[in-house]
Amino acid sequence: MSSEIVVYASFPNETHSQAVSLDPSHWRWSPCIQIPADRVLHFSSRPYAWLRYAIGSIIGAHGHLAVTKTQTYTPVDYLAPSIPLDVLALYYHLDDREKLRMFPIDPEFLRERITSSVVTARCAGFREDVVRRDGNSCVVSQVPASYCHAAHLSAHAKGDMYIQVNTRRRARSAADHIANVDDLRNGLLLHPFIHQGLGKNVAFLQTPNFAMETSDKGRSDLQCVAHAFIDDQYSLGDSRVRSGTSVRICDDLTQWPPQILFDLVYASAVLVHFGTPQLREQFSLNGFKDQLHPQRVAPTRAEYLASIEKRAQDELQTKMNRDERVTKRENRDLDAYDMITFLPYINLGAEKMLTMFKEAEDRADAAERAASTEKVEQWRAHIE
Repeated sequence: MSSEIVVYASFPNETHSQAVSLDPSHWRWSPCIQIPADRVLHFSSRPYAWLRYAIGSIIGAHGHLAVTKTQTYTPVDYLAPSIPLDVLALYYHLDDREKLRMFPIDPEFLRERITSSVVTARCAGFREDVVRRDGNSCVVSQVPASYCHAAHLSAHAKGDMYIQVNTRRRARSAADHIANVDDLRNGLLLHPFIHQGLGKNVAFLQTPNFAMETSDKGRSDLQCVAHAFIDDQYSLGDSRVRSGTSVRICDDLTQWPPQILFDLVYASAVLVHFGTPQLREQFSLNGFKDQLHPQRVAPTRAEYLASIEKRAQDELQTKMNRDERVTKRENRDLDAYDMITFLPYINLGAEKMLTMFKEAEDRADAAERAASTEKVEQWRAHIE
């Protein structure tokens, strides 16, 4: 049986809502990650580098690992291919600047994760933008967009305030700030089964990051791969994703999710599988929860279901209005505007025009069926 490695991080005795003392005597070590030593190699051939990334993503600050917790320490060798058997504890050291930056992962980051936006009018545009950016197919499995979810990395049900606080506190540049949950940069086009496991049994490792290079050769180009946190692949029915599967990255990186969002999702999966009870406690004890939830940002179950019903009513009213306009057009004589609109089609011939109209009608019906299926999936995912 493999020995387990425990990774410790230091937390302030005061809450972060108060003036935090940087005096080391006002900080205490707490275990955050507990993981079998051989399991680390499942994620990287450089185990120390992966552990540094994992704990840094959880804590929300950049630091160094050492085998001692003393103020004077020597960082471990991040290029080492293995961790010695006698190393059972590692300590994540932060300098003063990073101590002030730290903002741990919310233990409830996954709660109220839903498939696709339904609460606000921005959702339709969100899906369209994500599909357009990600090339009309899942960025992992290449499944066509019609079968995919426009997945939110920070759950839509958490609201705007939640992603604002998380990205502001973890930002490394102004480009990392995200003001609303339906920002294109908070989305990825994913197969439903991948979305279902996102941040729990599957996450995406984007490199280079503060702790890891793109490859053992030290390449500098941006790459992203899926990591399964159960065995070597994430499976659901006949669908599966193997660890190391490439994630397709768009050409315009200004539209791609910032690194800090990938960090949050990855930290969430690490927390689910290897997080300690003490780590979950620290989030509340040190006042981080109060900063992330200054007021209720996620709707209750009743509010959420009511929003779905209202959205359905609005869409029904829109359809009724559209049908009424169509009826009025069918019952009136052609006017000058109708003639101008019809001019491009005069030379097509009756047979071609009928074929074109039939194709347009089929596309509209398919889109309506897809939208209805998506709503049912959203409802089922939420109540489950």
